Amino acid sequence: MIMVIRERSTLAGAPIGEADVAFAITSLSRQQARPRDLARMLRGHWCIENSLHYVRDVTYGEDGSRVRTGSGPRVMASLRNIAIGIHRLNGETNMRHATRSCCQNSRRGFTLLCGRKARGPKADCA
Repeated sequence: MIMVIRERSTLAGAPIGEADVAFAITSLSRQQARPRDLARMLRGHWCIENSLHYVRDVTYGEDGSRVRTGSGPRVMASLRNIAIGIHRLNGETNMRHATRSCCQNSRRGFTLLCGRKARGPKADCA
């Protein structure tokens, strides 16, 4: 078992908020669990959390979703994941900007979805 204390600060070094304390359990022995390796594993976990879950929670407002019954939540999560995946495959790094760009220009959404440029007034995937 390990205890991690995470402190956040501005680039100037001023503290932001209070320190977070987290506990983790590992099956590694003391000899195998070097601090550098444990830090890398924990950062890897947060990298996944930040890259997908943060985007789903903040950009797509998943936590505030009112879809709560049946298969609705799973379907909506799948649609959000597909949207995020399409944007990432197209080289987007800012999901908020990419999503708003598609909302403002429906042809862009079709272009990304179809994998080719939309032509003329009609944009279909056929």
